[in-house]
Amino acid sequence: GGQFDTTPTRDGATGGLSAEPWTRQSEPLPQLSMNSMRFTAMNFTEQGIGEKYDLNPPYQRGAVWTDEQRRDLIRSLLSGVPIGTVVTNKRSYNTAENIRVFGSPQIYSVIDGKQRIETIQAFTRDELSTPADWWEDRALDPSGVSSDGTVKFSGLTDYGQITFNMLPIPTEVAQVRSLRAEAEIFRLINTGGTDQTDEDIARAASIEGARNG
Repeated sequence: GGQFDTTPTRDGATGGLSAEPWTRQSEPLPQLSMNSMRFTAMNFTEQGIGEKYDLNPPYQRGAVWTDEQRRDLIRSLLSGVPIGTVVTNKRSYNTAENIRVFGSPQIYSVIDGKQRIETIQAFTRDELSTPADWWEDRALDPSGVSSDGTVKFSGLTDYGQITFNMLPIPTEVAQVRSLRAEAEIFRLINTGGTDQTDEDIARAASIEGARNG
């Protein structure tokens, strides 16, 4: 391995100070293969495609979002507010190999974005409703709007459903070959900052409410 001489010097002399030279203990960090993809909601929901994603690798948490949080995601998508990048891993087309290495047969895993993808899937399965007022008139089938003013995916017109299916979902696709590597990416993504506190969110919500009032 390489080494650098870190011995302090003064005019070519140690000046009475000394230090052991640094010796490399491992190779430099490898550059992960990550591809930016222009995915849409349909990439995670269309029949036969959504099933190819492992949403529950062992390093993931369970479904923790409330319905309010899920509706806020749909609102963000419809409004064009960035929802962050979903990070997936392309494993192998060999399902037996995936079971052996990753513990599940799916070709892809969702490293970061589980709650967002589950929300999108829940909406297209009619497990979540949104205010009908959020949608354009031509996106709504009047007979599909509930008496409480909410609408599910099946209550949208073909135009409305296509509009939702084509909403952009920024996605990074890794190609790592171990569960350990997936878990490392998950940890680095989710420990790279300090979470917003309840007070931070409440302050923003109060300002939002004041301006909408």
